[in-house]
Amino acid sequence: MRSLSYVQHVSLDFTGTLFPRAICLGEADNDSLNELIVGDTSGKLHVYKNDDSKPWITRTCVGMLTCVGVGDICNYGRNFVVAVGAEGWFNLFDLSAVAGAKSDSSAPASRRRCSLMTRNPASQHISASTKVILISDIDGDGRSELVVGYTDRVVRAFSWEEPTDSSDLGSGQLVLLKEKRTGFGLSREFFLATVLLHLHCLLFGVLGWVSVQHFEISADVRRAI
Repeated sequence: MRSLSYVQHVSLDFTGTLFPRAICLGEADNDSLNELIVGDTSGKLHVYKNDDSKPWITRTCVGMLTCVGVGDICNYGRNFVVAVGAEGWFNLFDLSAVAGAKSDSSAPASRRRCSLMTRNPASQHISASTKVILISDIDGDGRSELVVGYTDRVVRAFSWEEPTDSSDLGSGQLVLLKEKRTGFGLSREFFLATVLLHLHCLLFGVLGWVSVQHFEISADVRRAI
């Protein structure tokens, strides 16, 4: 048996319960350094920075958090923190250092628009029983989408849209692009390697109906083996 001794390590001050997908590393505040984001079952979102044992920032979300992620979901050119609960509540935080952007008339409109999300997240209900999320450009249009996998074998793709004539801060919302029910359970590996390709085929017809059917048959064969 091999044993490892981690001489240099960091102990984090965390008390609570979390789901396997409610923890991630990402550039949450756009400072070119990664932070550790942890969401617990009480709805608390903790962000750990550098090697500090206590959270750098803690925010309260709606619902029991099952998934967290970091990415440019608003397509503003900077990252946002996404937290989704088991009850289906989507929470969006802007943790960038934009405290002065609200009073700075020279700041980009998109930056001023989301500056209030630092403390009060944008929330939206998108269906319950979320299991895994992915923020990525799945259709090759240069814009990020949110792909959500549910425990009832449903996969949904959303895009963030904002009205051009609105003056409200953070007035955007997720818009459903496509929904697909799979014939088997969702593991993270299958979700990333299989379901996204399947969804891509259905959305944009890249491989066509025959390729999709072949993909389903191959997946069933692998499961049987």
